[in-house]
Amino acid sequence: MQRLSALLPGYPAAAHPRHNAIIGSSQAPYFNTLAKECGLATNFHNITHPSLPNYIAATSGLSYSALHNFLPDCSPKAGCWDEGEGGHYAKGEHCATNTSDVSCHIATLVISPSTKAGARSGTRFNHYSLLGTAEQLLRLSKLGQAASSPTMTKAFNL
Repeated sequence: MQRLSALLPGYPAAAHPRHNAIIGSSQAPYFNTLAKECGLATNFHNITHPSLPNYIAATSGLSYSALHNFLPDCSPKAGCWDEGEGGHYAKGEHCATNTSDVSCHIATLVISPSTKAGARSGTRFNHYSLLGTAEQLLRLSKLGQAASSPTMTKAFNL
């Protein structure tokens, strides 16, 4: 259980910081120190915008189309805010197919005593990967989309 609890702290607490705005930034010295001393998933992407469906995906494995049931009742017109580029998002944006939106690419640390300092992985991970990793570490059956998503265990020696 220690390995699992070490995997998660940097994750939702960081509230989806854009990768390019955090990694290497002088404005995020602690995060960058951790990135050097722990693991960094360099190609981790949101499933969609805004945040809530990503959290649902990370805990349920629900498909992208099912996540639309969890979109909050707001739109950019109403002035909603998300972590995306400039803070605004296209409601229900599908980050899995949108490779040009930098707000889909989020900085993700892997903090674990078994992960070599400075470990990096360019494998495309997402919230389903996070769920699958937790399920694999706990020896549980994989839910929904987590069953077909790459886990982070091998890349980060978890």
